[in-house]
Amino acid sequence: LSPPVLREMLTGEKWSSLDETIVMAAPLDRAALSHAVDQVPLQDVGRWVDAWLALSSADTARKPGMVEVISAIKAESGLFLVEEPREYPVSAVRCVRDGDLAGIFEMATGPARRRQGYAAALLGSALKWAASRGAGTAWLQVVSENEPAIALYRRFGFFELYRYDYR
Repeated sequence: LSPPVLREMLTGEKWSSLDETIVMAAPLDRAALSHAVDQVPLQDVGRWVDAWLALSSADTARKPGMVEVISAIKAESGLFLVEEPREYPVSAVRCVRDGDLAGIFEMATGPARRRQGYAAALLGSALKWAASRGAGTAWLQVVSENEPAIALYRRFGFFELYRYDYR
């Protein structure tokens, strides 16, 4: 979002770029939602956060803060989770519908279950849920190096809006 001259100046001053992020959007009327499973979002924020922390290998000390932030969101939120029969988390995603927009957050699938369709199924359910509540456009952010995730999002009609990075 900064002018090219500023980027060039920072690069010339040897400021390194960290975590380039792509912001993507998709019109939900064109997204591949016809085969998505209708899934009722999980209501237990603590359980969802525990699953996401396990899937993302994030520090469990983040739990209280995440629970507080998610619980404070005024817009309609859907917490989606796939678990094994013994409640072992497989994949998780959070979707926030605010008017015509649906934001996709914290998409994660355990390393042993990646590229097996779990994330696609869960994303489809989250997008279908948001569309059924009036969202017309979904958006998300993804690290530019995460090529498998970007490919998944493109299959659902997501396209790049812009990129940003931190210096």
